[in-house]
Amino acid sequence: MFFREYTLQVILAGVIASPLAYLAMSHWLQGYAYHTNIPGWLPAGVVIAVVALVLLTVLGQALKAANGNPAEVVKTE
Repeated sequence: MFFREYTLQVILAGVIASPLAYLAMSHWLQGYAYHTNIPGWLPAGVVIAVVALVLLTVLGQALKAANGNPAEVVKTE
């Protein structure tokens, strides 16, 4: 349940940010005499890497909460 929510948020952010970043970087690189083209797989690879990082983080927090002592959690609340 948590994985789907966070994955959708990251993918939506990637869909919005990737074209903007691609355009900004292309415009910036045009100012140089020797510039390279940005491959199309690079923004997709970045979004996939960020999704993997978010999923690992959520998994770590879920495992930490699942393995914790519920009495200690209730005491701190």
